Amino acid sequence: MAWEIDREIILLAGGGRATLLQLAHPFVAYAIEQHSVTKSDLAGRFQRTFANIHAMAFGDLESAIRSARRVWSIHSRVHGEITDDAGRFPKGSRYEALDADAIIWVWSTLVDSAVVAFELAVRTPDRHEKERYYDKSRLFAFLFGIRSEDLPADWSELERYNREMWASDTLAVSRPAAEMARFLLTPRRPWLRALIDEYEVLTAGIMPRRLREEYGLAYSPHRFRRATNRLRMIRRMTPRRLRYIPSYTEAQRRLQGMDARDRVGEFFYQGMMKLLLPPGSG
Repeated sequence: MAWEIDREIILLAGGGRATLLQLAHPFVAYAIEQHSVTKSDLAGRFQRTFANIHAMAFGDLESAIRSARRVWSIHSRVHGEITDDAGRFPKGSRYEALDADAIIWVWSTLVDSAVVAFELAVRTPDRHEKERYYDKSRLFAFLFGIRSEDLPADWSELERYNREMWASDTLAVSRPAAEMARFLLTPRRPWLRALIDEYEVLTAGIMPRRLREEYGLAYSPHRFRRATNRLRMIRRMTPRRLRYIPSYTEAQRRLQGMDARDRVGEFFYQGMMKLLLPPGSG
């Protein structure tokens, strides 16, 4: 079930939601502002992040552990100070990227947003399928260093946890969060303006209302329905060979004892990323 959902390239439609939800946690927003190269190397940051995530999701055990250790090592060096009042965190509060509550929140946004995007563009999983997906996502959490006893017990508990977080003062759109959101929703090429505008509406439509309003995202129900219909049409029109991320295809080939390299998928996927996120785009 995890592979059926996570293999879809169309899940990128939920990437904006996951990112903005993560940024709403001041620990994440200030860590990115003070330690990340996102603004100077957006394409590189995107590719490195997903290379690690896909290795954990689709790689063999050695690749998954290696990527988990790499992510943990990077995060172990990220700490600093919140320089403004942000939600329940007063100016001067200290943060660490390995803070357990912050890590659980980041993991939760990835799991929840993947299912939301899958429902939006592919189909609606039933409750049993969501529970199966969540069960495998717990393994993903362990690779983030999250302890089993700190995780929601099941999908229903994850939904409850998310609702409580959306309503809590732990989350707040701080200055760096708002600035990063505007940066991410600014097209790297002028002719992408219409596409980014539609992506913003799509993202706004699947965000919790409070945070959507705090970010000041453009939204209307009519434009959201139109964007959703177009997203589903794009997936239907995309050849099956190109609907899935290369890491999934390579995993299937590896299990069949074949040469794992998915050159066609890599060419398409990397070409799409270069088109949308050209090098030096910051």
